[in-house]
This record gives sequence, structure tokens and C-alpha cells, in this order.
Amino acid sequence: MTLGFIGGISVAIGGAIKDVPAEGFKLNKFIRSPLAGIVGGFIATNYVISLDLAILSAIGFERVVVEFYKTFLSIEPRGIFRGMKPKYPVWFSKRWIFFVSYSTCVIVIAFLLFF
Repeated sequence: MTLGFIGGISVAIGGAIKDVPAEGFKLNKFIRSPLAGIVGGFIATNYVISLDLAILSAIGFERVVVEFYKTFLSIEPRGIFRGMKPKYPVWFSKRWIFFVSYSTCVIVIAFLLFF
């Protein structure tokens, strides 16, 4: 969990450095990355033996979870796109196709690797 926290806090600090000048500091966005990193680190330490690979895995897990949340679960547009009209609004109703295809691939790969 500590390794995941290290990975998550490093992503949070990098994101804060990038986003604060344009959007301002938002504590809930900053805390989201370390929490996801802790979960990723907890999972990664069960499968890898190297500390650096565990941190890298936690960072990857954090990125996947946070970007999934921002892309598919969050209704509001991202900060850099706020106030802009979407160029292709029809894709909002079709994005479930990507979710289903991605989830199917992840489940198949996980099944092949672990069973």
C-alpha cells in the first residue's frame, strides 16, 4: 500500500503542477490519485517481486482507473474542454461500445493469465 501511495502521490503532484495554473487546485482531484494508487499498489504487490515494478504497476493502475472515471463515468466535461461544444456529440451515446469491448478484452486476458 505504501508503494501504491508513492506512485499515486507522484501522479497527483505531476497533475497538480500541470493543471493548477489553468483550473486551480481541487483537493478531491488531488486525493483521488493516491487512493487509486494505494489500491493498485496493494494488488501489484501480490503479483510482482520487484519494488520498482510494483510502483510502476500502481501508477499504471491509477492512470487506468482515473481516466476511466473521467471518460466514462463523469458527466461533466474535463477542465480543458469546459465551455466548448463537442465536435461529434453523437459519440456520447456510442461510447458504451468502447466500454464493452475494452472490458471484454480485459476479462479475457485476465482469465487467460490467472486461470
